[in-house]
Amino acid sequence: MFLPAWLRWATEPALPVADAETRATPAFNTKIRNLCLVLSMLVVFNHSNTYAPLIGADQHPVVSLVGPDAGASPLEVVVQFFLSGSMWRVTNPVFFMASGFFFFFGWRPTLLGLHRKLSKRVFTLLGPFLIWTILTMALNFVAHALASYPAYRAAWEADGLTFSQLVTFFLNMPSSSQLWFLRDLIYIMAFAVPVLALVLPRLRGFTILLFLVVYFSNLPNPGVDRTGLCFFGIGATLGYLRLQPSYSNALWRRLAVMAWIGTAAAYTILALLSDWNVKPLLNLLVLVGIVGIWACYDLLPGRAQDWLTRLSPYRFFIYMAFDPLLPTVQRVVGQWVPATPSLNLLTYFLYPAIVVTLCVGLGMSLRNRLPKGYLVLTGGR
Repeated sequence: MFLPAWLRWATEPALPVADAETRATPAFNTKIRNLCLVLSMLVVFNHSNTYAPLIGADQHPVVSLVGPDAGASPLEVVVQFFLSGSMWRVTNPVFFMASGFFFFFGWRPTLLGLHRKLSKRVFTLLGPFLIWTILTMALNFVAHALASYPAYRAAWEADGLTFSQLVTFFLNMPSSSQLWFLRDLIYIMAFAVPVLALVLPRLRGFTILLFLVVYFSNLPNPGVDRTGLCFFGIGATLGYLRLQPSYSNALWRRLAVMAWIGTAAAYTILALLSDWNVKPLLNLLVLVGIVGIWACYDLLPGRAQDWLTRLSPYRFFIYMAFDPLLPTVQRVVGQWVPATPSLNLLTYFLYPAIVVTLCVGLGMSLRNRLPKGYLVLTGGR
């Protein structure tokens, strides 16, 4: 009774630990799963753009209507920037929000409960991160070795190539580009979650304001993506308070979608036609986009939602498997078909459709033939 607050938190008995996802309402849980499936598909589109990159490391646009490539089509730039560079920038923030929400939903933080939850993430996060890192490095190594097989064989037969050199070369192989998300999420779990477990019971809803201030600030990234950290914290707060946002009527849903499209259009115009600092508008666009895509899902027909529900178990597999599949498809087709502005715009939509179909088919096959292996690859999802 007279213990300090932090010590009482540490010594309180843990509540029975349940899967956070089962403690949200089934409809809410299904909606988040289905949205994550849609966003996983949109991530493939974001990597399918024919301009590299649409967005620089400082999150500012690095293309203009002139285009970085000779013969670039203004229509090609505008369409891709409006979609991948503007509207679909909500993908990773929503992923971070969902992770924070489910981790903290209905949880009364204790040391024992924290240990159990983090231990579970060793299987759901760390395991897939290590496996997909090694797997994609191996695939890239094999692809490179096959392309350079005559040179490798000649060097090996002439004793100009050793096994240790091959190992070193393998270790320098790139892994999938999307693995940064799991890496940052692992860091957040290890370093930010214990702090949040202490802060949330005290600040409660004010934690959202704190993260919004950090989100709109110019502070440097704290070792992880600052946007991801902020939205993980916002999602964690919503989960801790057991808030499951919904729209009261269709009018608010339509207004939210219109605001999302309008903000994306304004950002696209200013980014491509002016030299203004549009980073604050991009930050606002992400917030409006999260509200908009949450409403957009509700406007989908029931059949479309049912279709998404059937495919939602493969959302994580799509996210993890599209690279190196997408670069491989782009490289193979690019060797045979000359690039033109019209073809670039067509393949921007066509390649993701092909890759998503391949990922779903491969995921279904693995899930049916090697269910244990599939569970390991997806962290039990």
